Amino acid sequence: LGDGMATDLTAALAGAGRLTVVPRSSAFALRGRTAKEAGDRLQASEVVEGTIGRAGGRLRVTVSLVNVANETVRWSRKYDEDERNVFQLHDSIAGAIVAALDGDAGASGRLTVRPPTRSIEAHDLVQRAAFLDNQQASEASLREAIRLAEAAVALDSQYVDAWIAIAEGWFSLADTYVAPQEALPHIRSAVTRAAAADPRSADAHGMLGIVLGAYAYDFPGAESEFQRALAIDTANVRASSGYAWQLWALGRPDSALAVVRRGLSRNPLSTMLLSPGVSISIAAGRMDQANDYCRRYSELGPRGAGCEADRFIAERRYKEAVDVRQRLVAGGGATARQRGLLAQALAL
Repeated sequence: LGDGMATDLTAALAGAGRLTVVPRSSAFALRGRTAKEAGDRLQASEVVEGTIGRAGGRLRVTVSLVNVANETVRWSRKYDEDERNVFQLHDSIAGAIVAALDGDAGASGRLTVRPPTRSIEAHDLVQRAAFLDNQQASEASLREAIRLAEAAVALDSQYVDAWIAIAEGWFSLADTYVAPQEALPHIRSAVTRAAAADPRSADAHGMLGIVLGAYAYDFPGAESEFQRALAIDTANVRASSGYAWQLWALGRPDSALAVVRRGLSRNPLSTMLLSPGVSISIAAGRMDQANDYCRRYSELGPRGAGCEADRFIAERRYKEAVDVRQRLVAGGGATARQRGLLAQALAL
């Protein structure tokens, strides 16, 4: 519930049109840090903090706006709302934050942001699906995420985020748990429905670019979709990441790394951007840059540890690469992919 509220509030603030809002993927990477630590890492002058609870059909939310430079609370408010008014709550909080930033901390401003769906139940299902997909814990949890998103679509067939959640779930399953050819029809169908429901969805066009490029080998079509997504949302991680990987595959590492740099300037802690940043820098022989990206990736949790093995392999330090891969497998990452990477290190 907290992740969902943070995601929706991020979208509402970005919709205000006069703020530069750090995308959720970078902000989520710093949960548990102080406002000062988070603001410094993200180069943000203000940080929104909050707590949320649900009881008896009501949402109880406390939100604060903290100035990073002097660590003072510029604005704070408590909300107690019927959970069926969640979309109005997003608007109220975002409007009050914008008013506080404009210097009118006592204002109760309201932004009018088009709700993503009229179904509170579908919205709740998509929040749960997104949480499971972000965890990437197991095949079972990813399939449950898909099931929840499909239930949301059954309630609202025009709910773009639900179609995107289905595509994301199958994309996460592909390679590690199912053959790409099994996942492809599901991904293609879901992103096509998302793009039809909202032609301005950057996520839909970014994912469609991946389908066209990585699966159908329609590189011109994929590039068009990536560029369309980034024209809508310059900070869209899926489009930036997919475009970088494609440019690298087409033998254009300089262009690929330029896309990574632009993406990281808006979303500095995105694992989806740091991953191609490491791999492409290694392939291009830019080890200083690869080391920097890998250090940042590793700081974000166990998913980033694999880049250390990639660096060791590039430097012919195979025994150290094996040690890293063995730790990842022993630490619960014994997927087919991780075993294959360990086998590669052992063979080398």
